Amino acid sequence: MSYGDHIYVRRFGYSHHGIDCGDGTVIHFSGEPGKGKRSAAIVRSSMESFAQGGKVRTVAYGRRRSRKETVAAARRRVGESGYNLVW
Repeated sequence: MSYGDHIYVRRFGYSHHGIDCGDGTVIHFSGEPGKGKRSAAIVRSSMESFAQGGKVRTVAYGRRRSRKETVAAARRRVGESGYNLVW
């Protein structure tokens, strides 16, 4: 894994996705335990917090944005909320 990678970790019944910032942090949706996904927001947290003990994997793409563009787009969204399981 490296800067700008789309990463994920498998959890019970779903996969949790994020963007690797290349410095040991990940940008991803995160909610407060017990409050459900309605309180979820995009955050930047440690890789360990993102993984929660799971194996972190990389999503492979044929064509994609540059790594710099990917991380910049993710950084712009930090703080956004409105998680939707479908969209």
